[in-house]
Amino acid sequence: MLVSMRLRVGAAALLTVAALAAVACSAPAAPPASGTAPAVTNPAPAPQAPSASQVPAGASEGTAKVEGGVQRISVDLTKGYYDPSVIHATAGVPLEILFGQGSGCLGSVLVPDFSVNQDLTNGGAVVKLPALKAGEYSFSCGMRMVYGKIVVQ
Repeated sequence: MLVSMRLRVGAAALLTVAALAAVACSAPAAPPASGTAPAVTNPAPAPQAPSASQVPAGASEGTAKVEGGVQRISVDLTKGYYDPSVIHATAGVPLEILFGQGSGCLGSVLVPDFSVNQDLTNGGAVVKLPALKAGEYSFSCGMRMVYGKIVVQ
């Protein structure tokens, strides 16, 4: 009976650690102010768009091709990241991004500038964006761990 109780307590502790890890992965913690001890708070999802600087250096790049007044590009997820991670697009032309099927962290894609939260678990999806102004627009997985960006010129 003592072994059974230890197993239950151990399993409960493991589940608690897993839940805390999932919460920690979903939102980056704010850095502490210099010279002060870090505050202990419950992390909350970041409301702002992910920074374009979160796209890894040397990330794969691709250019959307204009076809019939719309530019299109496909993004592969089978490698565990967005391929391409950097999408080059033309300003003033609607953009369609075909994201492949994803699962786990890549099971959804967020494009905060356009309020997009698209499920990718059922064969992928096409994210349709309006004609964009020149600039950079970020996208990420639903857990904000994998990033990409759209560079519009």
